[in-house]
Amino acid sequence: METAINTLPEATTENSSAPYYQPGSSTPPQYHPDFTAHPWALALLKSPNVRHRRDWLRCDYSDNTDTLLRRTVAATDSFRAYAALTQYHPETGMIENLNLISLGTDLNAHQNLLHGGIVATLLDEIVGAAAGLGFTAYLNVSFKKPVKTPAVVLLRSRVVKQEGRKIICAGSLEDGMGGMYASAEGMYVQPSGKLKL
Repeated sequence: METAINTLPEATTENSSAPYYQPGSSTPPQYHPDFTAHPWALALLKSPNVRHRRDWLRCDYSDNTDTLLRRTVAATDSFRAYAALTQYHPETGMIENLNLISLGTDLNAHQNLLHGGIVATLLDEIVGAAAGLGFTAYLNVSFKKPVKTPAVVLLRSRVVKQEGRKIICAGSLEDGMGGMYASAEGMYVQPSGKLKL
């Protein structure tokens, strides 16, 4: 399910953050305890300007697409909880992809510090998601401070501009309270037809 650039997707009807969030349910949504323990995360999940969307960790591919994060990383104490969101900013008309991730300690480089390569990988995945289907032409990552684990983090991404098949996107990895761990800017190129490998 791909979303057109700069359009707010419809709320999903599938279980996008199983088993904790069930869109369309008549019962109040239940969120992962890692998220409810952080007031900023819970406020974001309950915001009227936020919609839950299907996330790549729960996509049911029949091939080996996205296996690095979907199978390898998600199968350990790496991502303890995940929520994919889209936020509309009515004052500017901007649409952002937001991703909440509760990180465990299985992706550390040093004791209780997330590996910088994982920071770059997460930013590539999330910043690229703003562009939709495409390939990374470049990604410039600026590291601001280390990510201490375990932690609940917020990833943001948005389209900056589009020129034909080239889409410039920007994003960040944040602590949810105004602190930034890393920022990124990248160019993603959409395929020119049916993908042939």
